Amino acid sequence: MARPTVEEINEYNPWIKGEKFETPAFRRSIYSEVKEEVERRRFIVSIVGIRRVGKTVLMKQIGNEMNGDRFFFSFDEEAYQNIDALKFVISYFLRISKSKPFIFLDEIGRVRNWAGVVKKYHDLNKATFIISSSSYLHITKGKESLAGRLKDFTLPPWSFEEYLRLKNMEIKPIKEENIERAYVSFSPRTEKEIMDYLKKGSFPEIADEDDEAKIKKYVKNSTVEKLIFEDLSRVFPVEHTDKLYDILVYLAKNSGSILNYTSLGQILGLSKDTVKRYVFYLEKALIMDTVPLFGSVVKIIRKGRKAYPACSPIAFSYQEFYNEPALVENAVLSKLKETFEDIKFYRDSFGREVDFVINNIPIEVKWKSELSSEDFKNILYFMNKYNLDFGIIVSKRFDLMEKGSKRVYILPLDFFLLYDLNSLKILNQQRPS
Repeated sequence: MARPTVEEINEYNPWIKGEKFETPAFRRSIYSEVKEEVERRRFIVSIVGIRRVGKTVLMKQIGNEMNGDRFFFSFDEEAYQNIDALKFVISYFLRISKSKPFIFLDEIGRVRNWAGVVKKYHDLNKATFIISSSSYLHITKGKESLAGRLKDFTLPPWSFEEYLRLKNMEIKPIKEENIERAYVSFSPRTEKEIMDYLKKGSFPEIADEDDEAKIKKYVKNSTVEKLIFEDLSRVFPVEHTDKLYDILVYLAKNSGSILNYTSLGQILGLSKDTVKRYVFYLEKALIMDTVPLFGSVVKIIRKGRKAYPACSPIAFSYQEFYNEPALVENAVLSKLKETFEDIKFYRDSFGREVDFVINNIPIEVKWKSELSSEDFKNILYFMNKYNLDFGIIVSKRFDLMEKGSKRVYILPLDFFLLYDLNSLKILNQQRPS
């Protein structure tokens, strides 16, 4: 098996020469939390996220700030994605280190059986390891042997706030329980800023790109296709890589649709079980999200889930016709995931549907300037059925609809994406179903 030469390893490591990596001044929101965990030296720190969202930059930024010996190696190159290369790299770092070093191993998930090697050196207290992978599944495969030793961090696609900050725009945090008071002091963003975020804002390298064809090509080539045709197929039993890709494309084009494994399998010539397995791979690879149905476990299993790309630019990249409402709904889900894990949607046998439910609070997306009474029917039905007084509709203008004790806030997308949802206490209070 091929392994890197000492010269090649040293090329990755300006730290060996007392220098630092050149990195952007901008830091992701999660930077301080990850850095503090690294400094504690208690766990193997794992950073997972899809390609091109900044895992490697984050590792280099943190390493630049560490005191003492620190080393970096990337397993992005296929030739060195083997256990012998991993062992050689670590042993070399330990030989030249004067003290217990920080060892940053980028894309380690592409090395089969990596966990046993890292576990050995961690248990011997030889080094503090910081590892990354483009797929949660790559890390999960090593978790069992690393029980109690691994601290996971997921690096999501860029938020609207991070995108605006990257573009050097001044952002005033919105932390206020009273929504109306919060909106009074809010400075609306321009329509272009919002649309740019929906199309490309999750990926910093194309933040200044305006050519839509180039945006789509970048997202497809650098993120999606590399994941499907390089990452997943090397680690997991993907018998039909082209059909795995077809599933992702179909779900991206139909963002927010309810998964039907049987019909999707019939379209692609795959069994229902194979489709379910492939969707599982996509979800755990962080390129797709699925949202379960609100209700009992039996109902969730029987009725299925809704599927979304990991961020709106992925959906945009595969749209044949520009579907802005679908991108907005995708962005709303991404925002909710920043704060909540238990996200569901509601749908009954009469077709009444609410896009998202958080702690029994309904959240709808109605991408319009003016809402009619028809737009409130489903959310009010849900609120009446479960005796709830509060709901949210994400739309184009701010407003408040009151009906008896029921209050439905209509929030502009930019306000919703920049609002600290932890400030809204009602969203964080679990009510009985």
